[in-house]
Amino acid sequence: MWLSGRILLPITRRQLMLGTLASMTAAIAVAASEERIPAYHSEPPTGPLPETKDPQLYAAKPEVQRVYELAGKIRPVLYQLPCYCSCDKFAGHGSLLDCFVDAHGEECSICRHEAVFAYQQTKAGVSPKKIREKIIAGQWKKVDMSPQALANL
Repeated sequence: MWLSGRILLPITRRQLMLGTLASMTAAIAVAASEERIPAYHSEPPTGPLPETKDPQLYAAKPEVQRVYELAGKIRPVLYQLPCYCSCDKFAGHGSLLDCFVDAHGEECSICRHEAVFAYQQTKAGVSPKKIREKIIAGQWKKVDMSPQALANL
């Protein structure tokens, strides 16, 4: 059969499946490359950083209090990390640190999970850049936030 000067040959079922699979893989790769990474600073701070809120303000909420304590210990690291709750869009945050400079971290479990993950990784000697890569990969979602786990940090 001729069509626009080309011969059309029958397509086998295998060829059709391989073509479909290749198209789907390409579509997934494009979607993954277009996933938005929230705001962060790619370099360490060059000047002083703001303090995190006083953990004592959260004495009635032990988990929140502990996370604010930990966040205060790694402010330069948090400065270099994105926050996946999208607070950069709705609250104007420039990094995960901003979540603990204000009261946002009190209400947001995503921020708290990421901060605990960052603290654990920092204590293990992981660089902020590698921690950022792991956060982008979603590894913060596996953090144990039980009272015992937080007390052991």
